[in-house]
Amino acid sequence: MLSVENLSVSYGKRQVLHSVSLEVAPDECVAVIGPNGAGKTTLARTLLGIGGAGSGAVRLGGTQILGQRGDQIVRQGLALVPERGGLFTSMTVGENLTVSDEFGGSGGGSALQTCFELFPRLRERLDQRAGTLSGGERRMLLISKALLARPRVVVMDEPSLGLSPLLTTEVILRLVPRLLERGVAVLLIEQNARLALRASRRALILDQGRVRADGTSAEILASESLRTAYVGL
Repeated sequence: MLSVENLSVSYGKRQVLHSVSLEVAPDECVAVIGPNGAGKTTLARTLLGIGGAGSGAVRLGGTQILGQRGDQIVRQGLALVPERGGLFTSMTVGENLTVSDEFGGSGGGSALQTCFELFPRLRERLDQRAGTLSGGERRMLLISKALLARPRVVVMDEPSLGLSPLLTTEVILRLVPRLLERGVAVLLIEQNARLALRASRRALILDQGRVRADGTSAEILASESLRTAYVGL
């Protein structure tokens, strides 16, 4: 469904990604792990049309989307849960959801109900300004806003950021399977390598903008050198 081939990205004269390739099938979660500064967030932003100057190919359902505007990419079925930002902090939770729901085109339909089923707490916070939410509640709202775009693939960039260990486990290990059950594939870009590998079928390791390993999550966990260098086990 999502195919990335030889993607290279530069900011001015500085090249950040070097010939990165990956695939995400309709029914799977693929993890991207690696140290800070590896290029993970650049990858996420470039896929959604908000990164640096890119070359190569990014295809969604066979259609080349590299170089398109972000809103065009979202309308074709690729959504981003950003590492930071992404909320209208002066607006209420309900207003944030309404804006995203109208962009997705259903006007209060089943997608919004799905968000409340996944995150019942958001229903309780509808009249609260988004800027006053806790870290966990903000993450719930960001994920919900992405789902309201009716995506075929969700790119989750560091979903554990700002969350407690308990909430991190809850968001990653509970949410990812539920998204897959609803037919939404997941590209999980995550600093917590152990949890990301538990949640995913396949994974790649990104380091200094290059793919250092690519295989099943089980294969990466079985490699002592990769576990030591990148997983912390």
